[in-house]
Amino acid sequence: MSDFQGIDFFKDLPTASEKTVAPKGVHEACVMEVEEVTTNSGDKAYKFTFELAGGEYFNESHYFNLFHPKEVVADIARKSLNQLAMAVGMDSWPEKKEAFVGKLCRVVIGKNEVKQSDGSMKTFTDIKGFLASEKSNVGSPASGWIRVCIMKSDFIFSLG
Repeated sequence: MSDFQGIDFFKDLPTASEKTVAPKGVHEACVMEVEEVTTNSGDKAYKFTFELAGGEYFNESHYFNLFHPKEVVADIARKSLNQLAMAVGMDSWPEKKEAFVGKLCRVVIGKNEVKQSDGSMKTFTDIKGFLASEKSNVGSPASGWIRVCIMKSDFIFSLG
C-alpha cells in the first residue's frame, strides 16, 4: 500500500515562486480583497489584502479591528482605515467595504521583531501607514491610460 494512497498528484502546478517578502520602505500597492473576519477574541474585523509592487513581492494583509471592545484599539483601527480611505481618494466612507477593491495607494512597510518561546527572535513585516499612490493620475482622462488590477480572474477597470 502506498504512503500516498488517495492523494492526488497535480502535474500542472507551478514550481516555487521568485517572490520575496517586501523590504522595509514605501511600496505601490493595490487593494485586492476585503473580507470580514472574526478575531481570536471573537470581534468582527476587516482584513485587507494588498498586492505590492505589481506582484513583485508576496501580498501583505492588514487587519482593521474597528469593533474591538477596547475603545483605544478600535480608535487606532478607525484612524488607520481613515488614512487608507483618504490615500485612495475617498472623502467619506463608502456604502460597502468592497469599494476599496482595485484602489491604488502606497503602503509603508515596517518590520517587527517578536521574541519566540524558545528565546529566538522572529521578524515580521507589517503595514505602518498609507499614502496616496504616485500613479494616481494613471487612468485620468488627461493621461489617456487605463489602470487595470487583475484579481482572481476578474478584471476591474478603474479610472483614476
